[in-house]
Amino acid sequence: MDIKGNSWQQEILGQLPELLRCFLEWLVDEERPKEAGWWEGYNILPVIDGTDQRFDLFGKDFKKDFADVLRDFKFLPVLAKSGYAFVSPRL
Repeated sequence: MDIKGNSWQQEILGQLPELLRCFLEWLVDEERPKEAGWWEGYNILPVIDGTDQRFDLFGKDFKKDFADVLRDFKFLPVLAKSGYAFVSPRL
């Protein structure tokens, strides 16, 4: 997909980092009751390994925007004495 010069696609891609953060804020919100299987909400995230080049299709700015929005946000679950806690990613 070539998004260069396509302002409509660039505008949509520009909204994705903030939309993802809003979803993750809702997912980990302590005020929201955690029903069984709540963690399945993480399934919307793509599995990215060293061979995945999907983000490269959208350019470095796209990756940087995601990093900026998620850098200090605690949304990754880890085991804790109380069950689980959330930590921010190391980007």
